[in-house]
Amino acid sequence: MDNLSHIKIKGFKSIKELDLEMQPINVLIGANGSGKSNFISVFRLLENIYNQRLQSYIKQNGGAERFLYFGEKLHEIRINLTFSTGRDVLMGIFCVAKR
Repeated sequence: MDNLSHIKIKGFKSIKELDLEMQPINVLIGANGSGKSNFISVFRLLENIYNQRLQSYIKQNGGAERFLYFGEKLHEIRINLTFSTGRDVLMGIFCVAKR
């Protein structure tokens, strides 16, 4: 079975930069507004990229500005995923950039 073993997120909503080693079970704990929901939203974004619905998903959710980090403005969202299959390690890198 493939397991998500590592995720790195840069520039997504309230997440300026996150580098997280994943376990079989993960629990998100934090104060209101700390980014828990935005972390989960990364997976919705990836689902829409995978299903080739990125443009409509972004439009339905308020445009590209709503997805970019809202501190010091970054112009791209970068997501690195590492999957462990037991024998092999698979890596995928996704980058969404604003012109």
